[in-house]
Amino acid sequence: MQDRNVRAEIEFPVIEREGGFSFWCRALNVSSSGILIERGDQTAKRRGSLMRLELHLPGLARPLEVNASFVWSEGSKLGLKFVGLADADRLTLAETLDTVRKCGGVLN
Repeated sequence: MQDRNVRAEIEFPVIEREGGFSFWCRALNVSSSGILIERGDQTAKRRGSLMRLELHLPGLARPLEVNASFVWSEGSKLGLKFVGLADADRLTLAETLDTVRKCGGVLN
């Protein structure tokens, strides 16, 4: 998949690491450049705040560990942009999008 703006509506567990704390979240959709998560609370974040995430993508033996920057929020939903994503990790995300498409999932 070449289009970075294609997003897959796919739900999977995400762990947000912040200091010594871990927060379980749920991904609502993902692209090779960012992710929308449901955090379960309405914790205020500042635009540009960096977050460490573990993405438990379906079909992967290990979680994908990424850094993301806070972009926007609406209630308990957070829009995040991936930061410093390695090419191999971006390829893994693109392959996930392709698998969703092949299985008849929703891309937008």
